[in-house]
Amino acid sequence: MPPQNFVILGGGISGLTAAWYLALNAPSTTRITLLEASNRFGGWIQSTRVGKDKILFEHGPRTLRPVELGGLVVLDMANKLKISESIHAIPKDAPAAQNRYIFYPNKLVKLPGSNFFSGIKQTLTTSFLLKSLPSIIREPFIKQAPPDLDESVHGFITRRFNEQLADVLISALVHGVYAGDVRKLSMQSTFTSIYNMEKSYGSVIRGAFSRNPLPLSVEDLKWIETISRENGDLMNIINKSALYSFKD
Repeated sequence: MPPQNFVILGGGISGLTAAWYLALNAPSTTRITLLEASNRFGGWIQSTRVGKDKILFEHGPRTLRPVELGGLVVLDMANKLKISESIHAIPKDAPAAQNRYIFYPNKLVKLPGSNFFSGIKQTLTTSFLLKSLPSIIREPFIKQAPPDLDESVHGFITRRFNEQLADVLISALVHGVYAGDVRKLSMQSTFTSIYNMEKSYGSVIRGAFSRNPLPLSVEDLKWIETISRENGDLMNIINKSALYSFKD
């Protein structure tokens, strides 16, 4: 007999998503309780309008990436909640999608993009990236961690590369994507595909250049197939996009 009662800890986007999908798929007699410690739902996601022009500021993530199962689940929810009309898609060739910057140490620094030659030039002219080149070259020869070790994002990147890369680049990335702390977030849960590269290939670099991508589970493949089929029109738009957000 399936469980009749569920308790979900946390009313952030993950907890709300879990509760919504349970309510959608579980029998009508199922009791779902969601517990949230603060006085509002949404977790890191919070928007504020400031000043007489009501300029929109996001306290948490500003954009979403329509990739892998997590990205598809958000699109599936948007469609079923009838807010897909509010999606603001950013094409892959848009400047906002092709240019990335971090503030280091006291100025904006452009990160290497998809163009090989401009990426090489940017790496050679950016001090912390240039200093990290030896650790990137050395990474394939770093031995694997014990199989049961669940490191923080910071611990994983420091062990396989170096601490400066974790403190400067990865910390900025994690703040932008998760509005979280690299020293507290689990590598296995946050960057599962990169975590699995070490387990399967013995190296992040070798995994990134492998022509044999890591297989998805049967359950994930079924989810991806179902979501893609049920949201065909929306998928046609999103497949041409690098990022998306919601109006307002």
